[in-house]
Amino acid sequence: MKHWLYLAFLLVWLLILVCQWLIGWRKLWHERFTWPWIVLGLGSYLSIADAVAIQQNIWFFRPAFITGWYLGNLPVEELCFYFLTTAMIVQGFVMLVPPKRPML
Repeated sequence: MKHWLYLAFLLVWLLILVCQWLIGWRKLWHERFTWPWIVLGLGSYLSIADAVAIQQNIWFFRPAFITGWYLGNLPVEELCFYFLTTAMIVQGFVMLVPPKRPML
């Protein structure tokens, strides 16, 4: 079970994303052509920066706490972490900031 611990904690953040959609689905859907690109860009940038840091031995992950699945040298859990975190933050901003154009 230890190998799945990090991924299990990330499932909680997935539940937060679901709650955001349940609460603010109209605003999120209205801005659907903008915010996903921001999530994709920031999540990719942060994942690449993390991969570089791992390659430079700035930090590492204990094999006992990750699944062992990698994309290059980046654990899949880290990829999920950056994209889920970015999605939560960006969706939160979309839900709280007034829209630029009227919602129909």
